[in-house]
Amino acid sequence: MAKPRQATGGAFEHRGRIFLRVTIAPGKRQAAALPWCSSLAVALERARVVQALVDRLRAAGHEELVPKVVEAAANPDAAMLGAIGRAVDGLLAGQLVPAEKVDAKSFAAVARMWTSGELTRLYPDQVPEKRTAALDVCRLDVLGKIVGRVPVASFTVDDAERRCARFRRTSDPRRAGSTPS
Repeated sequence: MAKPRQATGGAFEHRGRIFLRVTIAPGKRQAAALPWCSSLAVALERARVVQALVDRLRAAGHEELVPKVVEAAANPDAAMLGAIGRAVDGLLAGQLVPAEKVDAKSFAAVARMWTSGELTRLYPDQVPEKRTAALDVCRLDVLGKIVGRVPVASFTVDDAERRCARFRRTSDPRRAGSTPS
């Protein structure tokens, strides 16, 4: 069986924008836009440096960090690229420890913790006691049907606007056909 070739990184131009592209797993590549870049030669050099970092992380078993490193390495600041390289060096030398994954709680789970008072018990200095918990339970039951399974950590403003617009359309028959002001 033939040995797979060594990934070297690459660069391409698409619709006037320049990208670097690196191999992040067997048969899988990731591209990152380089809006600051003025030539494919510069992008190719950056891609080679990034590919070397990616290869080192993969060899050490830190595949989960690869996508973030690729995105961060697209920064135009050469000092930032150097800092990323030093961080990878420190991680691989055992001087740095990657952050543990945080349990991704859904919107519904956090809402239950909030209205039950559990968040207040866990974080008394940050979360005051709810006075309107009973009313909020009703509101959150309806809202939970729309956004309940969405992890709070990945919930964006776009999600909120899209879901709240849907919530407004379906929650009040008097608003049927009206547009929010």
